[in-house]
Amino acid sequence: MKKYIIAIFLFFLLIFTIIPQAKILQKKVSNVEINENNTLKFQDVEYSTFIGGFGFEWAMAIATDSQGSAYVTGITRSILFPTKNPYDGSYNFLGDVFVTKLAPSGKTLDFSTFIGGSNSEHGIMITVDDEGYIYVCGCTSSKNFPLKNSIQNSNNGKSDVFIVKLSPSGKDIIYSTLVGGSGIDLARDFDLDKNGSIYVTGRTTSKDFPMKNAYDETHNGTWDAFVFKISPEGDKINFSTFIGGKEDEWGYGIAVDKSECIYVSGNTTSPDFPLKNAFDTTMEVEEAYITKINPSGNSLNYSTFLGGSKGEKGWGLTIDGQNCAYICGRTNSTDFPVQNPVQKTKNYGWDMYVSKISKNGDDLVYSTYLGGNGIIEEANRITVDQQGCAYITGFTTSSDFPVMNPFDGTYNGKWDSFVTKLSSDGDKLEYSTYLGGRKDDNGYQVAVDKEGGFYVTGWTESPDFPTKNAFDKKYGGFRDSFVTKFSPSGYNPIKTVKGGLFLNVGINSNKSKLNWSINVTGNILTGGLSNGTIPAYSYEVVRLGLTIGFGKVNIKIMLNDLEKHYSAIMLGPFFLRVRKV
Repeated sequence: MKKYIIAIFLFFLLIFTIIPQAKILQKKVSNVEINENNTLKFQDVEYSTFIGGFGFEWAMAIATDSQGSAYVTGITRSILFPTKNPYDGSYNFLGDVFVTKLAPSGKTLDFSTFIGGSNSEHGIMITVDDEGYIYVCGCTSSKNFPLKNSIQNSNNGKSDVFIVKLSPSGKDIIYSTLVGGSGIDLARDFDLDKNGSIYVTGRTTSKDFPMKNAYDETHNGTWDAFVFKISPEGDKINFSTFIGGKEDEWGYGIAVDKSECIYVSGNTTSPDFPLKNAFDTTMEVEEAYITKINPSGNSLNYSTFLGGSKGEKGWGLTIDGQNCAYICGRTNSTDFPVQNPVQKTKNYGWDMYVSKISKNGDDLVYSTYLGGNGIIEEANRITVDQQGCAYITGFTTSSDFPVMNPFDGTYNGKWDSFVTKLSSDGDKLEYSTYLGGRKDDNGYQVAVDKEGGFYVTGWTESPDFPTKNAFDKKYGGFRDSFVTKFSPSGYNPIKTVKGGLFLNVGINSNKSKLNWSINVTGNILTGGLSNGTIPAYSYEVVRLGLTIGFGKVNIKIMLNDLEKHYSAIMLGPFFLRVRKV
């Protein structure tokens, strides 16, 4: 019997040894973009860095300037959070706002500062004007939050909204102001107009939240959304209003157009939420909403629900040059309205959605699901470039989240952050990638520059979160912030690399000659020269023959003059957990 077992083993060993070292399967890839030079456009990471100390950090927002510097804000609970040329170099207590400016290379800090008092603070949003002044919005429960030219002399309740304007150096406060009532007031988004006025939305339990020239002066439910505008000097309210019905509202996104009309998004459980010129008038459980307010703040241009029968959250909002509004969030409804979608139907659990609203608010330009087989996808924020392409970030729990030309095509942890770019028509993916490590990651906001680069920030609990050209390569604490910049100039035809019984490599290329090879610990396993015109297809290299080993192995994949390096754990013939290095 033993002889037969040995004979069978040797037979299969021979078969595996003499079979071709590689086999190529050809699969067409849809929605691959070809530029004027007849080459594929890909996004690659220009830099990616941790920002944090030895405690907890949550980066909530990011902005960029014309030089390519990135400005980040959020909350830190780290005494040793990195500071440089700070307005305030001392951690105060319970959680401070941080404001950090990264140089265009991502390798150094231009400045980094705490802002806070003796209680907790959250930095929610950040923007920078053409002169380099930095505006930060959030909420504070500190009675000694630093103030200058403030509308209020002190915190009125459990939590008030703050707006701080910093000098371009980050060392000086131009103004710092509070707005709030006697309850809980939470800012969620803000925007800046051409004159330097600030518009803020959020939610409040304060029946005495300050009102002025209001569309609605009455606080209705437990939570009402609010919208207010403050002067360029930060010292007075131009208008302030509630938005809501008899139940609860949340204001989550806000944008202002060139005519100073204000667009607000959020979600509501009120069947009597104010509507006007709406394309969706039906309340079901909980609905997202989009409301456009006139420049004076005292009337509505339009207001509409957006949702299906099972509930929606309306998180991020932006507008384009034609005053169309874009909203993202999550939905549990199988009948969420779709129009020219990338994905027509909902998958398991909560899927994210992206919808573009006509300038009059009475129709959908496009609307789509995005999601996979996981329990939840969460779209946190959305922005749009000059071509009308929408960029969304958030997190996913799906191993089959839709990707296109990804930097990382592999689902890594329980939560993975993602970045997705939609075409201007909203009917195809131009780019979509996971971004994360083996633990939880969450993308909070994405910003785009004029060159087509885009910047993502959020938080990570993954020590192996991908870094490159980093200011900080080491995971610092229990949770770190991250900043990742994607460049539009990279050509990266090497796609998903996965382990298993055989190493699987996805390759996209339309070059006329594709010279490729795969090396494992210095030994070429397979390779060759493909002649003739290769269209925009995915070539998946499989069945690399019998390669037995144990322990960590290094993998190098080369295509023409491009090479990518990976590492993997190999156990017998199995490649396990292939990772970029």
